[in-house]
Amino acid sequence: MGQEQNYSDEQDIELVQQGQVEAFQRIVRRYTPVLYSLCYRMLGDQEAAEDAVQEVFVKAYRSISSFDSSRRFYSWIYTIAVNHLRSLNRKNSRKPDPDIPYEESLNESIRRDDKNRAPDTSAIQREGERLAQRALNTLDQNLKEVFVLRMVEGLSVKDTSRTLEIPENTVKTYLRRAREQLIQAMRGFGWV
Repeated sequence: MGQEQNYSDEQDIELVQQGQVEAFQRIVRRYTPVLYSLCYRMLGDQEAAEDAVQEVFVKAYRSISSFDSSRRFYSWIYTIAVNHLRSLNRKNSRKPDPDIPYEESLNESIRRDDKNRAPDTSAIQREGERLAQRALNTLDQNLKEVFVLRMVEGLSVKDTSRTLEIPENTVKTYLRRAREQLIQAMRGFGWV
């Protein structure tokens, strides 16, 4: 188990391409948290996000033999995830309920709560997160994708541009518009 952390993405990909399934299990463990975060922010629903993450891994596994080693695996799997999420949005063609059920918001926040934080602070943070997700769900899909990849997931402008296959200047423009619209939405919810 200790050696598991010593494998790089490149090594694991090579091993998977040679038929060693346990190497893909390491990739799954390594990337589940970041893909779940992306899917949850884009879909706003815990179950849908979990399902989407599984489907992304299935797609990645099926096409890993064609992975171009000159690319970063992180960007490659994010591209698969974004394309899958776009497909889901087209299939559903209806916007998700912009309000996350309180229990879901509570469960998500409890896992991250600092044990030393005052209960009032935790409640305020949970409410802020719920409203932020609600505001995020009001954004046009293009703006939401850019905002989530850039600001929530921490991708660079360049990586966001590559993942979404749009120019870097478009990423910057969409990000500015997303911020403006999020601030307006949060004000509308009485938060800002």
